[in-house]
Amino acid sequence: MRKFIAILLLVCVMPLSWAGRGPTHKSLRAYAMGNAFVAVAEDKDAVYYNPAGLNLINKLGNYKTNPELGYYVHNFIDMRLNLGLDLPMTEAMEAYRIGRKFQKIYQNAMKTADGKTVLMDSLGAHPELADEIVRFDLLPINISTKFDAEMALPHFGGAIWIDGSIAPYVDGGIITPAAGVDTVYIDAVMQGAMGFSLGEYWSWGIGYKMVKREYISDLSVSLLEWESAKDTLMRETDRIKDNASKIQTIGHAIEGGILYQWKRDVRLGASLRNWFIDDLGNENITPNLTAGIAYSPRRLQRNHGFFRKVNLAMDFEDMLNSERNYKFFSHLNFGCEIEQVLLAISNWPSLRFLKVRTSLGFKGGYPTAGFAVEALRFAEIEFTTWAEEAGYFTGAEENRFWVVQLSLGI
Repeated sequence: MRKFIAILLLVCVMPLSWAGRGPTHKSLRAYAMGNAFVAVAEDKDAVYYNPAGLNLINKLGNYKTNPELGYYVHNFIDMRLNLGLDLPMTEAMEAYRIGRKFQKIYQNAMKTADGKTVLMDSLGAHPELADEIVRFDLLPINISTKFDAEMALPHFGGAIWIDGSIAPYVDGGIITPAAGVDTVYIDAVMQGAMGFSLGEYWSWGIGYKMVKREYISDLSVSLLEWESAKDTLMRETDRIKDNASKIQTIGHAIEGGILYQWKRDVRLGASLRNWFIDDLGNENITPNLTAGIAYSPRRLQRNHGFFRKVNLAMDFEDMLNSERNYKFFSHLNFGCEIEQVLLAISNWPSLRFLKVRTSLGFKGGYPTAGFAVEALRFAEIEFTTWAEEAGYFTGAEENRFWVVQLSLGI
């Protein structure tokens, strides 16, 4: 225990100064439980969160080699293809709210003899509605997608994944209408990791990551000047194609992590991710140093055919990020998950027919939740919602995600 604390403090006091954010893989299992996962990581997601967790595959649940950890679910290999889509439900609800407000004003105006005059009088009496009109007119619709090809087995794991987002909007304008995108980014990542034992209670891991990032910020084009707009779009397309072929624009990062099995039910963990050897594009990336604790009450676990897994966790995330140093709760994540097999052959954990997982948590002060259903160990559909801070202080502006994902594999 003292060694764990000493290592963590040593890393924390290193003189580091970075600025940008590195690529972040969005594991729906982890995000559903508040992204408190650095000490939980015991499956394929260890590749992303803590490579030391790869040492736990084929240990947890294996009575022959680790009888003290036999109450966990026993997995030997994790291999999945995932396709996820962020549904823009927040923007849709905001557009509906603003639209309903103006619909009521219009309906009230039409009830009078001179509807147009009353409508203008109503808008004149409520100047704050002008801001609502602008907000509705320039409301960006965030659309995000993710694709993962991942595999993990005892001590080793790897993944190829893509995370992309675009936020288009329409500007009606006073004279000239226009359209544009608030932001566009694509992270294409290939990474691998390995984890091994370090004594009886310790695990350690190391990983390597290659990243290609493309980014466009606030691109606007006039719909009445289509030729100019088309030229702008073609220039951006050509720039992205040209950068894609340049090896020097690929970022390289080293990652590492440790785990300590403090008690049969309690595990401590820490990881340092996105430690880039050089800049990623034009950004100097801040490494993500996270430490956490996981509690898996032994009395609630089952690993026979109708197995059950229960995890509770807390993380202090991204502690080197100076942007959030004054917002303590933005670094804190809490979560819990319950996974239960509903249909299976007793005493044959590998032959499960139906499994469900429910999760709750808080990520940076905002609630998270998730639900997943797996059929025949081959197909799984997951739904997760979480939020990230879009303002300048904790709780200022919620940017909520609603993501559905289909996974195929074993």
